[in-house]
Amino acid sequence: MLGSYMHSNVANIVYLKYMSGMERTYTLDVEPSMIVQQLKRYIREKTGDDNDSFQKMSLLFNGNVIDDDNKTLQYYDIKEKTLLELHDSSGNLGDIGCLGMKFADVSTSDALKRCIWSKKESHWRKAARGLCLEGICNNSECNAFKQQLIISIGYKKIDVVNDADETTVICPECEQYVEPNICGFNNCW
Repeated sequence: MLGSYMHSNVANIVYLKYMSGMERTYTLDVEPSMIVQQLKRYIREKTGDDNDSFQKMSLLFNGNVIDDDNKTLQYYDIKEKTLLELHDSSGNLGDIGCLGMKFADVSTSDALKRCIWSKKESHWRKAARGLCLEGICNNSECNAFKQQLIISIGYKKIDVVNDADETTVICPECEQYVEPNICGFNNCW
């Protein structure tokens, strides 16, 4: 059993599909009263991940990110034989469709976030009006290699999962394909 992780007599077996590099599945012995923070610590011990790499992972249940560390498994309705997924959310694996991403409700201004523009940022970080995608350039010959960059799409229609290719999502510096990992909007009034 889990020792310090156990809080009641009811234990459940849940499964964790670990989606980092080689896909692996782990069996976890948990209980409904366990909080997410304890579960994450238990998963780290079980998978042998260090804290830095684990911080870049997203824990998902039914396609939704489990993001409140202080809620219990019971709160998230995680029961016996539940399948959880742990995904690399750093953008290194490039599959943003799997992360059950949630978008801000922009029907009111409550969820909007204004950011101050930098006057000394690299040109690959400049955002034009409209939809902007972000990704990391993997071309070792590029000045923006391993840098988070902005790809300005503008006001045109694009399916980020299916239409992202070497003609639509390219590094502004070297013009090579970049796997998008974040989207944002600039001056979309």
